[in-house]
Amino acid sequence: MKNEKRVQMHTELYNRNVRIFEKEHRGTCTKCNKKIADGETIHLGYDKQYELAYVCDNCSKNLATIIVRHLYKKELYIKPNNKAKLWRFMDLAKYISLIQSKSLFFARADTFEDPFECAKGYKNLEYKWNACYAGFCWGAITSLENLPDIKKTYSEKEALTEANRLLKQLKDLSRKERQNTFICCWHENEFESEAMWKLYSNNSSQGVAIQTTYERLYMALDKDPDIDIGKINYIDFENHLCGVNGSFWYKRKSFEHEKEVRAVVELFPKKELVQSVMKPINLDVLIENIYVSPTSPKWFRDLVIDINIKYGVEKEVFHSTLDKEPFY
Repeated sequence: MKNEKRVQMHTELYNRNVRIFEKEHRGTCTKCNKKIADGETIHLGYDKQYELAYVCDNCSKNLATIIVRHLYKKELYIKPNNKAKLWRFMDLAKYISLIQSKSLFFARADTFEDPFECAKGYKNLEYKWNACYAGFCWGAITSLENLPDIKKTYSEKEALTEANRLLKQLKDLSRKERQNTFICCWHENEFESEAMWKLYSNNSSQGVAIQTTYERLYMALDKDPDIDIGKINYIDFENHLCGVNGSFWYKRKSFEHEKEVRAVVELFPKKELVQSVMKPINLDVLIENIYVSPTSPKWFRDLVIDINIKYGVEKEVFHSTLDKEPFY
């Protein structure tokens, strides 16, 4: 109980810098380098030298101040390597919007063309999802009567009614997740992708691509702890159903060619729904290289250079390497 009081007393210290530290060290004890397993308790706070520490149970004795303590849950996504190359292909209008606003465009999940964005699975398999979570709700309700502070007991009929009510709430929350989730998509590849030029630059002869890295993207977003950046997990929906949370980290196998890395932020507007959000970005940090489409004429590269000068973007503009001539 003493530790519990300390947790309550110092939660006011859970500020932005602490959240960033927690996110950057998530899953590994900063004292003994132990990998934290699902369900283990983690402790976040300051050690006796007043340095931030994210520690396992065994190392918690090194903390002088505990800020938060909770059970560890593994992330639903995998972070790319720091130096992993990321690409964003776009038409000229979107490029101008990016450098003019100095902001990244995040689209609301339910506005994507893919109807499976944030889906749990195929409609004909919904009964399996319902059965799984109805069973979970039933188990949670019927186990309540074993708790000492709970006086109410449920008949079988009451438990079934309550389980169905909770299942409906879960499904309603899952649907709302699509309206509260905003996504910015990137392509991970060491090289340019001809397919991505054609898919995402509309007029392929007037397309622009910016190349960055995971580390640059993270830093350019000012290490925003509310934004998660991770790889998409491509699954076979015939054999896999997504859970209640985080279904925006999964897509169908048929999209595997996209090698997508996405930045995701969840927002809960107090008034009307918004179609998108813009997140401020440090362009100088973000942009490593700029490329124009392999089919673009020389004047188009010159135009992009002039636009960069106008908006103070001091980056060289390259013609796509895909336009090089072969010999036989």
